[in-house]
Amino acid sequence: MTGMDTRGVIVRFEAERQTLALMDHAHIASVFDAGTTSDGRPYFVMEYVAGTPLTDYCNTYHLDTRERLQLFIDVCGAIQHAHQKGILHRDLKPSNVLVVGPQRATPVET
Repeated sequence: MTGMDTRGVIVRFEAERQTLALMDHAHIASVFDAGTTSDGRPYFVMEYVAGTPLTDYCNTYHLDTRERLQLFIDVCGAIQHAHQKGILHRDLKPSNVLVVGPQRATPVET
């Protein structure tokens, strides 16, 4: 991958990996491992989250206001955890927030 082997990119990548490793919150994916490939390219291995983007989830399950606010509170708790660690997510948007498991048993048919 062109550009992933420059010193500046590697330094930023390592800083991001260390930042993610600081996170210890139920609503933030964990980092399991990190290193470099045999050709020197950095990588990290994160927890797989089989979730649905926030707005898709809310629309699929036709969540009411109370249910949507509960999800919002969970998201805010995760963001607060990051902020307490001095971390700002610079691309926070509904498509970057995954909801795992239905709040309801099945989607409501439309």
